[in-house]
Amino acid sequence: MRPTLPLLAGYLALVCAPSLRAADVQAAQRQSIEEAARSRAQAELGKPLRLTAVKVRQQDGWALIHAHMQTPGGADIDYRGTAYADAAARGQKSASYVALLRGTDTRWTVVTDSVGPTDEGWQAWRQQYHAPAILFGEP
Repeated sequence: MRPTLPLLAGYLALVCAPSLRAADVQAAQRQSIEEAARSRAQAELGKPLRLTAVKVRQQDGWALIHAHMQTPGGADIDYRGTAYADAAARGQKSASYVALLRGTDTRWTVVTDSVGPTDEGWQAWRQQYHAPAILFGEP
């Protein structure tokens, strides 16, 4: 019975290795999508920013990220001093960020985004940019 254990261990290593690599690629891809989105949102706000991804979907060179904007210290984003300050003071901005991106596994570019949306206006992006329906939760 003992010779079977090394064979089984070798078999499991062979079978599991591709799925571990696939998970790594997905994690690297997600990180690249998140960084492209964070960079764009930070540039639009003109202040340091941390994004906490709520949902990231990717298919056929397209990605959609829905995230929560925070300060680098983890507090909710403060719109004071930004182009969005007046809208935020009127309750017309949230701490959400949504972006539609195009790219490859490691390089993504924001096509369009919404800083602080209070509705689901990004649903129109599917038709406008001919993005895959699955990104928007449609089959």
